[in-house]
Amino acid sequence: ALEEFVNERLGGSGTELTFEEAVEVGRQYGIFTLARGWTRADKKNGIVGDESFEAFADHVAPGKLAEAAQAGGASKVRRGRWLAENVPCPAEVDDLYRQVLDALRLRSVVTPPESPSPPDGTVAQ
Repeated sequence: ALEEFVNERLGGSGTELTFEEAVEVGRQYGIFTLARGWTRADKKNGIVGDESFEAFADHVAPGKLAEAAQAGGASKVRRGRWLAENVPCPAEVDDLYRQVLDALRLRSVVTPPESPSPPDGTVAQ
């Protein structure tokens, strides 16, 4: 259904798919993002894309990414760790995790996973 929606909107129906619409429809199908828009990074021209970790970090904690780079060097993992340790959890991240947990709860209620193992705890071969 998500693929049909996107193809319809991008396939010449006369309407343009907005980023917000794509995020909302994606959310209904368990696709979550912290991206802020469609723009991709273009390192050659110095463009930090809306889809990048850097764009999100700079939006929620202006200036902290530069501090993270000084502390962690070029490694995105080290920068991310520094940010996680030194910047309070952004509301957007808290909200994203809430949405993921809600989606998981709904799916477990609607279609409980069946285990191939017996209830006594032994593992099925």
